[in-house]
Amino acid sequence: MKIQNERGSILFGGLVAITIVLGVLYFYFDSRLEISRIVRNRHYFKAHLDSLIASTRSSLLSQQAYLNTIRSPLNKLGADLESCLNNPAFDCPRGTFRFSVVDEAGVTLIDSSSNNNGWDIFLRPCTTFQSTLTTCVIQYEMLWTPRCPPAGACYNPEIDVTGQVKFPASPNPDVNFDPASFNSTFTLR
Repeated sequence: MKIQNERGSILFGGLVAITIVLGVLYFYFDSRLEISRIVRNRHYFKAHLDSLIASTRSSLLSQQAYLNTIRSPLNKLGADLESCLNNPAFDCPRGTFRFSVVDEAGVTLIDSSSNNNGWDIFLRPCTTFQSTLTTCVIQYEMLWTPRCPPAGACYNPEIDVTGQVKFPASPNPDVNFDPASFNSTFTLR
């Protein structure tokens, strides 16, 4: 009977050890898979964000997209971009104004008209960027500023446009990367 108890103790101890080893292996591989998922999502997101920014820039090289952009009601909030660029009698106001990009088909690619506009991790537009606990994880804010003389009227100025990636206060780990690498600056005339 004593031999059976020793066998049972050894068998029970072995099962406990195997369970502990399997548990440690499970958590190890689970954490490795999670890290791999986060890295994969970051690469996916960066590639799509690169593509979006490139299509924004190339849209402005197209005559129709350029006209759609400067005529967009979204670019008349605060100041009239079209009048600043095309009306020689229009005194363009000084300041910095929100800039939105519209493609050849009239689809808004970048809508900077509100602080709440942004994209989710799949780059679908969303309007909850400033709220807490949101899936709206990134914003590409574009602004335009007329190059006016230090004093006097500001007629037909060149327009400087800047783009900057922004994250909410507590960024999603799937898209946490250096946003400065996506900043852009160009001039309209």
